[in-house]
Amino acid sequence: MKKFYKNVRIITTIILLGLASIQTTNAQVLPCQVNMFFEQSTSNSNIYTFNATLTGDSVCGMYNPQFTWVIYGNPNTTLTGSQVNYTFPQTGTYFVCVNASYQGMVSTKCDTILVQPPVGCTLNFTSSTQGLTASFSMIVPPNCFDSTSVYNWNFGDGNNATVTGITNISHVYSASATYQVCLTATTANGQTSNSCNSVTVSSGQGPFNLGGMVLANGACTQDTVMVELYGLNNNHYSSTYLAGLQDSCFYALMTALIAMPSQYIIRATPMNNPAYIPTYFGDVLFWGDATVINPMENLWNLNINLLQNIYDTIPALGTVSGTITGNGVSVSSTFNGNPINTTFNVTASRVIVLNSLGQPVGFAIVNPDGSFSIGNLPAGNYSLRVDNPKVPSTPIPFTISGGNTTTVNFAATASGIAAVTSSGNKIKAQSVQIVPNPANNQISVDGISGEFEILDSKGRSVLRSTSAQKIDISNLGLGIFQIRGLSKEGKSVSARFIKK
Repeated sequence: MKKFYKNVRIITTIILLGLASIQTTNAQVLPCQVNMFFEQSTSNSNIYTFNATLTGDSVCGMYNPQFTWVIYGNPNTTLTGSQVNYTFPQTGTYFVCVNASYQGMVSTKCDTILVQPPVGCTLNFTSSTQGLTASFSMIVPPNCFDSTSVYNWNFGDGNNATVTGITNISHVYSASATYQVCLTATTANGQTSNSCNSVTVSSGQGPFNLGGMVLANGACTQDTVMVELYGLNNNHYSSTYLAGLQDSCFYALMTALIAMPSQYIIRATPMNNPAYIPTYFGDVLFWGDATVINPMENLWNLNINLLQNIYDTIPALGTVSGTITGNGVSVSSTFNGNPINTTFNVTASRVIVLNSLGQPVGFAIVNPDGSFSIGNLPAGNYSLRVDNPKVPSTPIPFTISGGNTTTVNFAATASGIAAVTSSGNKIKAQSVQIVPNPANNQISVDGISGEFEILDSKGRSVLRSTSAQKIDISNLGLGIFQIRGLSKEGKSVSARFIKK
């Protein structure tokens, strides 16, 4: 009987050891996992709240783990608890780990945290008006809104609009007034942003004062300048003259009382200085490229920087002249795709000469009878173009070679300004010939004997030589230069060339 009990004890011990072995094996196969969650504070972007949970098999929820956090930095920081708050010392990238200790086991979770200021999702919008039409453009912060964002507009006159993903919108009001316009939008992260602005519309715009400075090379011009105001679809409104005295380069013009559409262009024309040419606000040469002004208030910063004539005033070879006819002709054209109708005014024209590179080299104000003349042109290929507000013109090519005058006559038609005739008449040939002209790196000269010199556009000597063939000009800057010396007969002669 004693032997039997002994055997029972042995069997029982084996069974208990077997159960312990099974429990250990199950714990290794189905361990619990620690998970990390974190959230940035809305009041301080450097403050984060961290949470940890233990998940896995159903028994994991029965454990009471010990959570230990390590935030790696300089120095490292250790915190304990299932939820901890931590203020990072500065923006940057950090490494954070949490350990969950339970039943003699440890589960670890790590993640990288990018600490940076939160994106400001404050929405705003700008407005522009044309008559009773107001156009609104949203200022959309990046990462806040996307193509699914919904925008709700309240135009302030009882009308509303809801659009999705569209950041620009227009609205036509029924009466002149000032309206409070509000926009409400839902951001990509679910936040709501609101913005309100006032907008004033009017069936008639003006009058407004427009003003600014006429500058030459960034400084106040000391020359007499005529400044003119044109309406985009209206006649010439007004003009003023600057006297050319010290600090008198500021102009002031007044728009029309009622002008629809209320868009304007401004042109400045130097009257006595051939170093500069007529220039529109926007620092451009021709009306079709000018910057359009849409005044909704007085504007005093419309500065015009006169474009420089690339040539100096040293007498040269040829002259281009002619006439423009068609005063009073009705012309239909377009500007930015909009139809423009006007009556041609010959005295509003300026005739501008462009070189082969399209650069301006001179201009002429047209006389009341339509005649014009531009001289001091070196040999070369040119084009002539008429600039007249609201009237398109194409460039007409011509050539000055061997010393000649060229005649180009224009006429206004129903669609713009066209060339009528173009002819060249030889005059006495220049005694000094320079080839090629314009030139890049070297030139050859015929008609000069002995030593000669090359002068820059300011009359300074930049090169002397006795060899007239293959003269190296590669070290000269771009511009106009004059060769001066003696002919074979001993007479003083000179000629100009262009270094390009």
